[in-house]
Amino acid sequence: MMPPTLYTTIPMNAPLPGANPTCTWIPQQQGGVSTALNTACAAPYQPPMLYPDMVNVAVGQVGQAVVPPASTSPMKPMYHMSVTMCMEVVWHGEFDRLFQTFPDSWTLGPTTAPPVNSQFSMFQDSAKVRFSCQNCSRAWTSMKGRVGFWFHLERDTQKGEVLFKLYGQQCQRCPNADFSHAMWYPEEVVKVIENLYNRIGTVHYGFVLPPIRIDRRTGKPRAQHDSKLCQACKDGICQEGWTLK
Repeated sequence: MMPPTLYTTIPMNAPLPGANPTCTWIPQQQGGVSTALNTACAAPYQPPMLYPDMVNVAVGQVGQAVVPPASTSPMKPMYHMSVTMCMEVVWHGEFDRLFQTFPDSWTLGPTTAPPVNSQFSMFQDSAKVRFSCQNCSRAWTSMKGRVGFWFHLERDTQKGEVLFKLYGQQCQRCPNADFSHAMWYPEEVVKVIENLYNRIGTVHYGFVLPPIRIDRRTGKPRAQHDSKLCQACKDGICQEGWTLK
């Protein structure tokens, strides 16, 4: 069984409004991002995975959000990450940045299994991700990294909840090992959170369905996708592209 996604918050000086005060969101107005961090970087058995093109930046100022028109997600920033930061900052920072424009209060949290409450709607998306085997240290890239979202809005209390699960893959050399955690690139996180925002906006807030973002970071994986080693395939949600149930 794959352990729950764990987080560690890093104390910083400029917390994102409405987010965990021990986290900081760092926007950058120009420049690209070419780095991946382990989402489960707090897990005791797996330290953060840092790549050579990681850069350090100073903490920036977070501006006030502007409420967008229906079916249009707010202008998205590009992220450069400090080597001390976990991917929680990107996931929750991007979520808070977009979802604070809704009239209801929304929260985001990890889960290990789909909720049993039938009132939740399910949405899945795909991205390019990296994996590293805990047993043999083999690393590989997949263009079929999967994330599942389950969302529900209580209109009486004006509170919405989003649960998400990042699906893993097993190593080809160690097929009996646990599923390895996916390492997500910041721009892929931005993409799937934007798709989630637009989907919830369509379902609950009258958005006109916007164009689907199916772009991914470029890459050429050395091997084809193996459904026998894919956790999302085993759970039956490894279809390509957007899915809403």
